[in-house]
Amino acid sequence: MQIKNATILAAGSFATLLAGGVSAQAETKDGLTGQTVDKNGLKRFAFNAVGVDKQPRTFYVDENGVPVASNALGKIPKDIPGYELVKTNETPDEIHYVYRVKPQAKTTVFVEKDGKVIIPESYGELDKRDIPGYNFVETKVEGDKTSHIYEKKEVVVKSTVHVDEEGNSLIPEEFGFTGKASIPGYVHVNTTETNTERKHVYKKIPVEIRTTVYVDKTGKVLIPETLGTLEKRDLPGYTFVETKTEGNKTIHVYEMTPYIIKATSHLDEEGNNLIPEEFGFTNAANIPGYTHKSVTEDEIQRTHVYTKKIK
Repeated sequence: MQIKNATILAAGSFATLLAGGVSAQAETKDGLTGQTVDKNGLKRFAFNAVGVDKQPRTFYVDENGVPVASNALGKIPKDIPGYELVKTNETPDEIHYVYRVKPQAKTTVFVEKDGKVIIPESYGELDKRDIPGYNFVETKVEGDKTSHIYEKKEVVVKSTVHVDEEGNSLIPEEFGFTGKASIPGYVHVNTTETNTERKHVYKKIPVEIRTTVYVDKTGKVLIPETLGTLEKRDLPGYTFVETKTEGNKTIHVYEMTPYIIKATSHLDEEGNNLIPEEFGFTNAANIPGYTHKSVTEDEIQRTHVYTKKIK
């Protein structure tokens, strides 16, 4: 076969191309072979050098198929810094060398002051981070292990009470700081407060003969005795039970309504918290290094359990 109008598709001498089995393009007197294309009026074809086998294309990827090194021509394994060869997938035309990141010696863990794990130990030397519900305290390094230490934030609950001059509650305690209330039979006298409690004090107005009082089942006064015969009313946090009459006094009796606080926790299979507990019922979380396994719940607690991913 005579070659004319030869065109080489790779850099280097023709001898180098022959040694490496690199393809070229050319036109022959004897007709066309291989894949043909039209370019500038010339018919060209791809061929391999005589006596040299076609070389497979080689790819270097991680276990997710992401390239970790440049592709090559021919069966050429590589040592790639930071990676270890896991397996080789080979076909006549392609070779895929699959690598995995080498385990690092240094690790980081996020814990409470008593050692309770907040975020499980991870590979690498990681910086401290903001964790909801916690304040950062300090970082300790022991050998190759970095420990970021936290303490739980103190939850401050503010409330407001309305009392008479003897300190008796006139209406149920309220969450948060609220203004003075309009309470039948009483006039507001003064207000005092601390970091967690605001107190409104009221003075009783002289009573008439008929009165009404609101109490719980133990007799504790919820709204102090008031002039006149009043109807029962809805009291936040309480459920009405019955109305009794003793002489000229009407007594409306209530019982406290149970207050249920629901919460959700995210645990590993050993029962360790992976992230801080959440108020209310929430769905499974996306936690790096873990796979959601199961969820259980009762009236007040939902628990998500996660399995640690195997690398």
